[in-house]
Amino acid sequence: MDVFNMQFVFNRGRNFDRIDLMNESDVTVDELQKRLRERLAAGIEVGRPASRGQGIENAVSAMRIGMTVASFVALLVGVFIIFNSFSISVNQRWKEIGILRALGVERPNVQRMFLGESVLMGIIGSALGVVLGFFFAVGAERVMSDIASKIFGYVATQQPPVFRWDYALTAFVVGVVTSLIGAWLPSRAASRLNPIMALHNIETRQRENVLGWTRMLIGAAMVVSGLALIRFAPARVKLDIQYGYSLLMLFGLILLLPKLTEWIARLMRPIFDRLFGSEGLIAVDTMILSPRRTSATVGALMIGLMFVFSMGAYVRSYQQTVSTWMDRMINSDIIISATEMARSRTYHFSEDLSKKVAGIPGVKRIENARIIFVPYADDSIAIVSLETEGWFLRVKDVIEEADSDKARESVIGGEGILAARNFAARYNLGVGDHIRLNTPTEIFDRPIVGIIEDYTSEKGSIFMDRALYKRYWNDSSVDIIEVNLEAGTNANAIKTEIQRVTKGEHRAFIYTNSEYKSWVLNLINGFFVLNYMQMAIAIIVAALGIINSLLISVSERKREIGVLRAIRRIAQSDSQDDFARSLGHRHRRRPDRRPCRFTQYLFSGEDCLDHDRRIHGAFPFPDLDRNCVIAVRIDHRSGCRMVAGQESRESSGHRSSWLRVSRKITKQTKR
Repeated sequence: MDVFNMQFVFNRGRNFDRIDLMNESDVTVDELQKRLRERLAAGIEVGRPASRGQGIENAVSAMRIGMTVASFVALLVGVFIIFNSFSISVNQRWKEIGILRALGVERPNVQRMFLGESVLMGIIGSALGVVLGFFFAVGAERVMSDIASKIFGYVATQQPPVFRWDYALTAFVVGVVTSLIGAWLPSRAASRLNPIMALHNIETRQRENVLGWTRMLIGAAMVVSGLALIRFAPARVKLDIQYGYSLLMLFGLILLLPKLTEWIARLMRPIFDRLFGSEGLIAVDTMILSPRRTSATVGALMIGLMFVFSMGAYVRSYQQTVSTWMDRMINSDIIISATEMARSRTYHFSEDLSKKVAGIPGVKRIENARIIFVPYADDSIAIVSLETEGWFLRVKDVIEEADSDKARESVIGGEGILAARNFAARYNLGVGDHIRLNTPTEIFDRPIVGIIEDYTSEKGSIFMDRALYKRYWNDSSVDIIEVNLEAGTNANAIKTEIQRVTKGEHRAFIYTNSEYKSWVLNLINGFFVLNYMQMAIAIIVAALGIINSLLISVSERKREIGVLRAIRRIAQSDSQDDFARSLGHRHRRRPDRRPCRFTQYLFSGEDCLDHDRRIHGAFPFPDLDRNCVIAVRIDHRSGCRMVAGQESRESSGHRSSWLRVSRKITKQTKR
């Protein structure tokens, strides 16, 4: 479209947004840029085309930081998962490692064996991650483009996705290094394994040694220090060291996890014993015997839930804050916007439309508002110009850190400005400080006469009277028309009338007060859609860690599970009376025997039942092959009490009877 027709269609008068120039071959771009700055007014920005994208980059910087934090959390959870997997791998290969060490394999070679396996896993996982990450990035880019257009007013042409080999190589290397870090401690433990201890049976192994009290104290000190810094250290914008407070607390908890896991497991042992019986005891005892391995799974879940909880609290807090702010600041009956986005960078209203709306019966007062973004301190801030006299009539008690009456008089008279709290905190400014801005006419210099709570821009904003803005920026355009109605007037009826007035002449988006607030909240929810995706990924990764740990744990406990299932299946095949009689419960022939609450039997073979399916206490079996030892714990609460005595029976037939039972239970276990 011709530029002059564009000015008419978009109601821009004789104004231009941008003038593109090309330099002569004998003049460099830098030299031409310098000459233009010397000749043009200070408020006119002279820059390269490549710098236009910097506005979008600055606008989405918060999202970029959030994605970086989420990536760090995912890597940390991955380290815990790899650590847990290799810890269990070392435990399962205990005897093989002992044999290798006994044959003369040196410790560094054992460690390199596990590290080589971790490198292979890292290569496979990183390659798959790069491929999946590329497709995820394509979807994220579309989401970001939609967010940037709706919230920040930047519209960009959709470009085909480009696979960046430098990014892919960086991600690949980070993935392999993460795998190495996670496998380092388990491989180190494998290399230091005692060959004699490794060749012993699994039942004779000692439990893991958890961290000593020195590291416990260090971990507790780190947690307390992190909490103290978060609570009492002053918050500053762009102070990256503040992220270190949370990291300090996180690493302190990692040091405390093994010991905390052991303590909590010991406290839970009686509870699991009462609720779940032998199965619960096996689960808790495994946590007590392997606190480091268990803490890896717990740590992965802890970090994932920590991220989800903190991010969810942040999102909810922001939504609640913006909702409260709108209730205080946006209380007009009808809002007319020039765009369906949060910010309009192209189309604007003229003051003639405001006059037409003001003439509609039932309209009490209208207020014109204009929002622009100007450079300030190597960034950009928002300037909100509005008709402050009417604005102060409908918003009450919004000025902070100054006398409200004096501040209102200064702002209405054009002698001062109001600064948003986030702007003042970002640039360490306060009441009395002056703001200097380059404008198309002359240098703007006004003092801050009050602080207000405002979230128009994430980079900060300043408020001034519309007459003052028009004087310095020579701009009478209008972005938002706020309509205040007479008491008792129907807002929907006036909205319909405004639609009739603007139809065919203006591109206007008309909202009632409740509709506008709902629209803003929907924009905020769209802004946080990537955060929701990050929280979902964190939960999935943490759940994968638990699934991985439990699958390996099931593989490691096949023997115990098989024995328990075999015993339970045989017990269920008998009637209750026969089962109680076979266990000697209320034995009529030996009523003088005292029942024991728990009776443990150590015997050879898989399990035992005599030829008439009756168990009669502890039998001596000196002739059986001792290829395994099984402890059976029978609880009286399940209805089974054992008599501590033993009837005299002939030794003949015992061996054949037990062998028959052993074969039967072996078949049951295989089923």
